[in-house]
Amino acid sequence: MYHRFSAAQQLAAGRGAHHQKEDGESAGRGQGWQPQEFETANVPRSRRGTRTEEFITATRAAWGPDPVRHEGEFYRIARSQVNPEPVRARLPVLLAASGPAAVKRAGRIADGVIPIAGSPRALRDVVTTFHDAARKAGRDPRDLAVVGQVPWPTPVTREPIGEGRPFLGGSPRQIAEDLVVARECGATGVRRRRPGARARRGPAGLGRRPVARAARRGDREARRLGVLAS
Repeated sequence: MYHRFSAAQQLAAGRGAHHQKEDGESAGRGQGWQPQEFETANVPRSRRGTRTEEFITATRAAWGPDPVRHEGEFYRIARSQVNPEPVRARLPVLLAASGPAAVKRAGRIADGVIPIAGSPRALRDVVTTFHDAARKAGRDPRDLAVVGQVPWPTPVTREPIGEGRPFLGGSPRQIAEDLVVARECGATGVRRRRPGARARRGPAGLGRRPVARAARRGDREARRLGVLAS
């Protein structure tokens, strides 16, 4: 695996994982949860929350003016130049989180949170916890993002789904209506994972191209309902 600071350099160069916003790009960051991830990186799972906080601090230092220097408990950057620097003066960091402790951490230190949007209630609870933590840290929640991650797999279908339909799944109109609910819950955006490159057929029997067409129809419905700007 790449050292974590290579990720900071890749993001600065536009090569790393990012989340596209209307006014630019932002970096998405998760603290990890699978034991295999930590074993592969030779990093203990204990105190991963504290490690994540320092990583974000160190990454922001790496994106700042040269010379860069950071001395911490987990990470050390000797006095050096880190190039290329982000085009934006400050690249927003969004922290993937669903548990209360991680959501509160995002409210304290991140520019936004990426929770799993499994239901309106779960999304609303995350938004409340996130905003409360931000206010306690002296921050304005209106300056922060909440980007709901649609669970995978969540079906996209041509026809409406009846009983048992998952939140943000179903026909384009159903998804568009759920986007209105997500906005009312406090989400500033919603992210749906695209089918993998090797996938022959998407969820609910739709191929990759029909899934993309259905998503575009959902976008049109969302604009009609006022969720997305034209």
